[in-house]
Amino acid sequence: MDKTSQISNKTDKFSWQRMINIGMIYQNSIKLYLILAVIGTVFCYLAAQFLIHIGGNRFGIYAFFSTLTSIIIYLNPLVFARRDATLLTMLPAKAGEKWCFYILFTLIISPLVVNVFWFGLDFMFMANRSIGLTSTTTELIDSTTCSDFLSSNIIVLILTSIISMWTITITVLFAVIVSTRNRITKGVLTFFGILIAWTLTSGVIGGMSAIIIMNNQQVQNLDELPFYLLPVTIISIYTFATIYTGIMAWLCYRKIAKAEVKATFI
Repeated sequence: MDKTSQISNKTDKFSWQRMINIGMIYQNSIKLYLILAVIGTVFCYLAAQFLIHIGGNRFGIYAFFSTLTSIIIYLNPLVFARRDATLLTMLPAKAGEKWCFYILFTLIISPLVVNVFWFGLDFMFMANRSIGLTSTTTELIDSTTCSDFLSSNIIVLILTSIISMWTITITVLFAVIVSTRNRITKGVLTFFGILIAWTLTSGVIGGMSAIIIMNNQQVQNLDELPFYLLPVTIISIYTFATIYTGIMAWLCYRKIAKAEVKATFI
């Protein structure tokens, strides 16, 4: 394909077909990831059920295996680590189409596959009158001092779960996109880095919220603090995380677009 045709193809309207065709470059990596993701999810769920059945600590086991399952999602951008940057820039696809493919796979398709198998198994266990792991989340909520707020805001719980997943995953994706060498290593290190940053940021925001609430004299004693602190902290942390995720998504697009412009003039 000559350069004139390539530029022409990249300046017309958005094409879903061209976006899907981008996946052909990664088809082997995507297939391998999806197979491993399904196997890993099924293993984690069944292992958790087995260990709970033989008398293991339910909350601890659930927390451990649900975290492992989440990591399967967080690291899905590593699918794009082994790529030919030159070949990608030569594809008759716009930067927006490539960006959409990355975003759809990492933030929508991969989490959907993992959750379908996890909750599908959970439904099967509950249908057979066994204890579903999802009910563990409800019991954990009921055991907290702020159970009334959390139990009555299930939508908030779902949204915060999605936002935190997107925040971590988009950061790993950005690391993979901007890196030219050792993408897998840098992606994994970025994953650990964003976890540390998330913990520190949550702590700082939580601390600031507590100070503001105490200074406003809304709390008569420390036992009441969690009831005031939790809503403010959740709103603050996840508003920040949403803005951060949007910025990272834009930076991913900007990097892809810059690579396209550079390739056009080579």
